[in-house]
Amino acid sequence: MPNRGVFQQYEGIIDWVLRVVRLDFSPFEEARRDTTATLPIIALVAVLSLLSGLGSFLWGAIDVQGMDVGQMFIDSFIVGSLAQFGLWFVWVLVAYAVLSYGFRSAADLAQMMRVMGLAFAPIALAAIMFIPMVDFSIGLLSVVAAVLLVNIALQETTSATPGQAMAANLAGFTVLSLVLGLLASENHSYAPGFFAMESAKDAFLNIADAVSGFFDAL
Repeated sequence: MPNRGVFQQYEGIIDWVLRVVRLDFSPFEEARRDTTATLPIIALVAVLSLLSGLGSFLWGAIDVQGMDVGQMFIDSFIVGSLAQFGLWFVWVLVAYAVLSYGFRSAADLAQMMRVMGLAFAPIALAAIMFIPMVDFSIGLLSVVAAVLLVNIALQETTSATPGQAMAANLAGFTVLSLVLGLLASENHSYAPGFFAMESAKDAFLNIADAVSGFFDAL
């Protein structure tokens, strides 16, 4: 999308997202090469985090009895969305450090931000996690789909092997998920989307155990 106006640039980002949703992974390579897409994709991550926070806020307001709606709006939608947005950068940095310094794979931080931001798109599914009976499933799906898509993006755009990409991806995601899991409690849930659910903590612990076992096996 070089040399395009701002609106055309964001239209291009939306087109990339729609193509990735259709399992067309060529936008990852396009995003990797397009140096002008860094800020628009960071803006996309911010919007995705807000959608995730909106989903958990609506989930608390609709599905959780006795929930303080105003407090949930501040805790999950505002603070939680900001926390997830900041921790997404940590995810990228950790993945970059593991690839670059751990595995000595050719990786560029700005390129990784672009492709990992684009692959973060499934987290928007959390916006509809307020639907009763399937709230946990939708929230979990949004996270799992994002992690899987990030893994594909790293394989498509770096010199890492599939195992190296998975290790780097899981290392960064583990930091994000554990911190957001710790920020969620019965009294204050400073986390968005799936991470706001109390029942998600058990899932985070299982993920941490799985990741620990994965690294022990390397």
